[in-house]
Amino acid sequence: MSEPCPRGRPSWVTGKVLEFFTSFSADWQRACDKGHIEAGRFYDMITKLFICAFGFNFKRFQDENMVPVAYDESKWKTIMDHAGLSDAEISRRRQYQKDMRTQIQQWFYHYHTKAPTGEDTAMEIQKLFDDMSSPAIPKPRAKQLVHFYSKKFFDLKIKHVVDIQWPVQQQQQLLSTSQKKYTKFEFSNKVTEEMWKAEPAEVRELIRLQRNEDTQVRMKEWEDMELAKKKRPDSPESFHTVLSGSAAFLQPLCDLIAEKYGAVASLLLALPTSSGEIEVRSIHSGLTNNPAQENWPQHDYPGYEAAAESLVKFADLVF
Repeated sequence: MSEPCPRGRPSWVTGKVLEFFTSFSADWQRACDKGHIEAGRFYDMITKLFICAFGFNFKRFQDENMVPVAYDESKWKTIMDHAGLSDAEISRRRQYQKDMRTQIQQWFYHYHTKAPTGEDTAMEIQKLFDDMSSPAIPKPRAKQLVHFYSKKFFDLKIKHVVDIQWPVQQQQQLLSTSQKKYTKFEFSNKVTEEMWKAEPAEVRELIRLQRNEDTQVRMKEWEDMELAKKKRPDSPESFHTVLSGSAAFLQPLCDLIAEKYGAVASLLLALPTSSGEIEVRSIHSGLTNNPAQENWPQHDYPGYEAAAESLVKFADLVF
């Protein structure tokens, strides 16, 4: 018995065109999240890139494997230079661009909103696990002192200074043509560095000791995870020990999910301990875009704790 054929006309987006469009999937999602105006700009942009890559003579269902040409702004200007073209050719190109934008918009919407089949889901999961065959979690290193200082004190006192000085810095950058132009993130780093250097020697020594203690804690956690990966559980206690090192397996998965979908990802596991109590293990991928570089629990522990407590209550009913 032959395999059933999919109904309807086959998609014109295959081969190199499919590779080209799917490379912009994350950009499409971000644009749609911002609303229809931003989505419209995305479709204008991708149509422009498509014409630069495949030209004005691309034949759907025929040229799907042609190799796209790299885009650059000068190429677009050349393509849109209609000097020497007949009125009929100029009209054809304008209509082609309009029609192609419609086709591209329809394809992106259909491709990214269709319900996945069981086979699609299985392939997606398999790809994630294939990608995980990779390097284990690297051995932790001691953080630079200024970075550790920032993590501890950014919200307590550094942010206040940055918020006061940044508007002044912006005004100076607007008035001066020779002054270095900082982004707010770069300026925050600059202020942090200056405040760190201005700290008394005894404070810097205390930070150094705390940094070393933090490094030892993270090293111990890493060693426990490495041991857990090698040890086969043979009792409730050892089984729990292995689960306690589950980050060795789950952290790469969490990072891959976050990278693939352009998302912030957190995995929470509620599991019974050897004493019968329920506890939560969590893995996180995604850091705040400021010098503190915090994950979810570090940035909003009360919010994270509330979510963990809710999961524990549910797990108690499951187990």
